[in-house]
Amino acid sequence: MHAKKGVLITRFPNNIVLPPRDTQPLSSINQKNFDKDIHVLMVDDEKDQLTLAKLNLENSDPRINVTAAQSPAEAITLLQTHRPDCIVSDYSMPEMTGIQLHSTIMEQDIPYILYTSRGSEEIAKDAFSVGIDDYVKKDISRAHYDFLARRIQVAVDKKRSESWYLTYSKKKYQNCRIWRA
Repeated sequence: MHAKKGVLITRFPNNIVLPPRDTQPLSSINQKNFDKDIHVLMVDDEKDQLTLAKLNLENSDPRINVTAAQSPAEAITLLQTHRPDCIVSDYSMPEMTGIQLHSTIMEQDIPYILYTSRGSEEIAKDAFSVGIDDYVKKDISRAHYDFLARRIQVAVDKKRSESWYLTYSKKKYQNCRIWRA
């Protein structure tokens, strides 16, 4: 390490130079990013299931706002004008499966939860192999909707953390230079 114009610079092998340490610890992350509302797009071909899930999820966590789509085509149309924080999709629908819907929209990089009554290890394996974030089996109990709301919160908070970290890293290391000897 050596000083250059009053700034401590760290030199490592291979000529990599790190900028001075930031005085702000990571523990001081602005929590406002994680306390924002959570906009969920729920896709299910059963209207009663959509209504029940919307009501229970919004009661489980006041930050959750659910927009319902009764078909994958309607969901794709909504995604052209709105960007939700999370998508919760049924597996079995007439037009396509929830896994096929994910494959159609995956470039949008939105947390995606497969929500199905036809649960099996094979479906879960297929879901995770294409990058679906979570898999939850349907149930109608009140506690189940609290569980689903928590899984939505976890998926959204993880995505927000990743986005914050990428922004923070770019800002922190934008002045980092690689010196060639």
